[in-house]
Amino acid sequence: MSDAQHVADLEVRVDGAALDPEVAAALIEARVQDDLLLPDAFQLRFRDPRFELCDGAQFDVGKQVELRLQGPAGGSSGLTTLFKGSIATLAPEFETDGCIFVVRGFDVSHKLNLTRRSRTFQDMTASDIARKVVSEAGLQIDATATSQVSEFEQQSNETDWNFLWRLAARCGYTVTCSDGTIAFRPGARAEEAALRVEWGRNLQEFRPRATAVQQVDEVEVSGWDPSVARRVSGRANTAKLDSQIGLERDQVASTGGGGTLLVADQIVTTQGEADDLAQATLDHVANAWLEADGSADGDPRMRAGAPVEIAGVGQKFGGRYLITGATHIVRAGTGYKTRFRISGRARRTLLDLLTPTTTHAYGEALVIGQVTNVDDPDHQNRVRVKFPALDDQHEGWWARLASPAASGGRGLLMLPKVGDEVIVGFEHGDERRPLVLGSLWNGAAPPGDLIQNGEQGGGGSGSDGSFNLVSDAAVTVKASQQFDLQSSKVNGKADGDIKLESGSTFAVKGGKVTLNGDGSVTIESNGSVKLSGSAIEVNASGTLKLSGASVTIG
Repeated sequence: MSDAQHVADLEVRVDGAALDPEVAAALIEARVQDDLLLPDAFQLRFRDPRFELCDGAQFDVGKQVELRLQGPAGGSSGLTTLFKGSIATLAPEFETDGCIFVVRGFDVSHKLNLTRRSRTFQDMTASDIARKVVSEAGLQIDATATSQVSEFEQQSNETDWNFLWRLAARCGYTVTCSDGTIAFRPGARAEEAALRVEWGRNLQEFRPRATAVQQVDEVEVSGWDPSVARRVSGRANTAKLDSQIGLERDQVASTGGGGTLLVADQIVTTQGEADDLAQATLDHVANAWLEADGSADGDPRMRAGAPVEIAGVGQKFGGRYLITGATHIVRAGTGYKTRFRISGRARRTLLDLLTPTTTHAYGEALVIGQVTNVDDPDHQNRVRVKFPALDDQHEGWWARLASPAASGGRGLLMLPKVGDEVIVGFEHGDERRPLVLGSLWNGAAPPGDLIQNGEQGGGGSGSDGSFNLVSDAAVTVKASQQFDLQSSKVNGKADGDIKLESGSTFAVKGGKVTLNGDGSVTIESNGSVKLSGSAIEVNASGTLKLSGASVTIG
């Protein structure tokens, strides 16, 4: 151990008051876990042979705790606040060699993890949403402004912390907590000063890893804008790296083949959203090329999200790293150590590895498609569809149409046309078995144009109870037994001919029946024609002509 190492001065304050000297002397170990992606946590372990702390009220759940530390000689002067938060757990350990009283807790960001919420936000930027969420939780926030205005965002039965990280991931931001304030901002800035540690002096262990696995040259994000019925695509090919060392990422990544990563399972509707998500995804992937873990003399400045300069390890792996997580450990008799981890923006805790992912493969979700072909060779009224989020050229396999009713020789069929927007699902998530679940209106083809102007054909029920059925071609209604049409009033109109035929009796009945023609009116039969009534009146403004082989009047 270097000459610079010593037992750090540790000050523990509970509700603003320092511990009594005898309580402070009973402290065996203090541990603070600081993580870029999780709330910070602390643990204190005390000897408590007479249960004075266990039965006392000094460390009751909910009390505020502050831990202040002094780094190694030559470091910062005075005490630095390493942790501020509250007690969440009391966990005494009764063992053969005595009682150990354990106190655990979290920083204020833990409040954002307590409750799952559901709410919506309209016409707000991600930074504005973050300010609202954090402020309503009663916390302070330092948010760097974002530019893209989202028309609608929904928090769906998720904690505020997870919701904020979901917003941050889309725009390349991070969510951190320092000294009681939530920060919603980009990662460490290049001009931010880095703490210098050197192997053989104040850096005891350092294990870096550089890899070409899953590294790409470019990220493309594609989606669909329903307001104009058009594919949206954003690209990014220059990553913003958190770490800069002698070995360059491009030099390593190029050996793995690179290529383009297509993101097709995220919703983007504007060019700005697509560009931001492409850049954020590239940054996430690119920063996974370099990972490391190590152990150094304790220093409270070695925090998650802070840069550290590693020296004394050669040129390739020496340089600037961004700390993802740090564990500060103060033990009686052994001093103050800081273990740190560099893992980019990827989650590496055991809980993260055991938690199922919330994203799905493309075929496991409902997706938007455009009809490309309706000429089903098997005559089952299937269609083929292309998926704009994946590619604007290739079409999927023949998709069956879902219908309110379908069986042999009967059902309700409304076949979409080429170019129509449809919603598609996949049987058991298999892209070989697509199903068209329905058609969608969009900004380029609104429902008003379809029904009122009859440009494409369709049917719809209005809010006033009316039902419209229109077609630019023929409409056929066929019943094998009986067809009934009932209404208080029936209107029929055609610009051309109207033809009614019956293979049997044709009857017209009404309270009053009128036949009126602007031209001639003809009543003709291959058999007899009979007119009967209580009174019959025949009037002609011109000639009245009756003719026949035999004419009988009276």
